[in-house]
Amino acid sequence: MKSLRFFLCFIAISVLAVSAAQGQTWVSGTGNDNNPCTRTQPCKTFAGAYAKTAAGGEIDALDPGNYGAINITHSITIDGGDNQMAVIQNGINDAAINVSAAAGETVTLRNLKLRSSSSAALGIVVNGGGYALHIEHCALSGFSIAGIFVNSSTQASGTQFYLDGTVVRDGAIGLSVGGNVSATISNSRFLGNTSFGVIVDGSGSNVAISDSEASGNIVGFDVNNASAPSSSLYLSNSIAANNQSGVYAWGAESAIILSNVFLFNNSVAGISTGSGAVVNSFKNNSNAGSGVPSGTMALQ
Repeated sequence: MKSLRFFLCFIAISVLAVSAAQGQTWVSGTGNDNNPCTRTQPCKTFAGAYAKTAAGGEIDALDPGNYGAINITHSITIDGGDNQMAVIQNGINDAAINVSAAAGETVTLRNLKLRSSSSAALGIVVNGGGYALHIEHCALSGFSIAGIFVNSSTQASGTQFYLDGTVVRDGAIGLSVGGNVSATISNSRFLGNTSFGVIVDGSGSNVAISDSEASGNIVGFDVNNASAPSSSLYLSNSIAANNQSGVYAWGAESAIILSNVFLFNNSVAGISTGSGAVVNSFKNNSNAGSGVPSGTMALQ
């Protein structure tokens, strides 16, 4: 009998341990953070589910709802479901999502809709270094500092940053990439921001952007770096239209390379440079405004 009681107690403890750190959890607009975050007993917020999800696990939204701000410190996937059902409006420390993972971790944010509020001047803040962050098919709007801010002051070890299928609009800056970051951006749009669509603002970053658009901003695509190591932006198969400046490079350690880029109706200049920066162009770009590249290169 004692052996049976011991066995049942062991099973109960094991079940509790599993429920406290599950590989997959769920949230629902009708959930409760006191629930175990299972599919049939979902949590109410991303933060509540995160506390019960094992490192490397996944949180999924079951239905539309405002799932609250979250601090992320280890590998996780957060998926808002079809049609970006999951909304985050409130913030923690001025941001809707803070990412501060350790080196070697991987964080994926997918199908999320982030909107500004009085407590969130930033959409997604990327701190720390040496990990990979994937942002896929998200929509961010109205943030008074930046929709996505890769914090240059904390990037000593570098971060791998990937952005795909995402729209950042109607804020101050769409995407700000700080120093020592490797970034790949595709199929994304930066629209109607009152400052930059995309700015590479720090030393030692290499950013590749393809099949994307920056329109209706003050500056569409920008690199701003006067201090070594140099920073580069490679822009291909993309559009910068209806900005004041389409592409702009400033500082002796800044470079932009254009391939199959269409610059249209940028009121000040399609191409602007300053303080020793360069904008080099393969011979397959179109600039319907003023400004010329620093140099041209043959297609290879």
